[in-house]
Amino acid sequence: MRASLVLQPLRTARWTLAALAAGLGALMLAATSTYEVFGGAQMLSQLLSRMPRAIRTIAGDENMLTTAGYFGTIFFHPLALTFKGGAAIALVTKLAQDVETHAADLLLSRPVSRVELALARYLAAFAGVGAVIACGALAFLAGRALTPAVQELEAAHVIAAFAYDLLLWAAITSVGFVAACLSSARGTTVSWAVGFAALSYLINFVGQLWKPMEPARRASVFYYFRPGMALAGSAPPAGYLAFLACVAVAGVLLGLLAFRRRDIAG
Repeated sequence: MRASLVLQPLRTARWTLAALAAGLGALMLAATSTYEVFGGAQMLSQLLSRMPRAIRTIAGDENMLTTAGYFGTIFFHPLALTFKGGAAIALVTKLAQDVETHAADLLLSRPVSRVELALARYLAAFAGVGAVIACGALAFLAGRALTPAVQELEAAHVIAAFAYDLLLWAAITSVGFVAACLSSARGTTVSWAVGFAALSYLINFVGQLWKPMEPARRASVFYYFRPGMALAGSAPPAGYLAFLACVAVAGVLLGLLAFRRRDIAG
């Protein structure tokens, strides 16, 4: 595979990625550096306990009484999801834009196969999301170094939690990739990708609030994401990791198969 096929979308979106990475980094740095100011996990847990259950549910299944559990909630923060989701959508929809603008016809007139072009676009999206998450991890580690109370979290465990986060977004990005491989319009692909991520989050969220909906949480990729466990040094269930990995791989393979067989003539 030609590296230029992967690097070109990254160069085009470099300022967007830089802004999203800076946003996630600022969020992580603010969360870690102000941890002691608010009295640590126990004080923040007491504060959250007075809030409506719907707001508390945003924290996911994390145990807020521990440092690891408290910082596990930052991965579910709406801003964190927006920064990472923005990077994924900005890049994974590039393939649909190539088809829409007929740039794909030009690229495929060269010795480039459909599979090579599509896979390069997914890898670019994966690399872009990975870069944003890596900046968030570095900012978290910097805030940890400045805040003694956060230093009980081992650096290796912090890195493992962000790697787990990357696996989650690899799965989400792969579903957007399928949409990009099936669509000839970037706007449609954006709608499908955002719709999947939002619906998956909503299913997990409502399932925590409403007991009859709880079994449906297993259909959400967010159900299988437990960053607090990784931060605490406990290995997440192997089945959860396998499920996210299978979604990511299956999405890529399905997208490649669809793009290889579809008609992209304008």
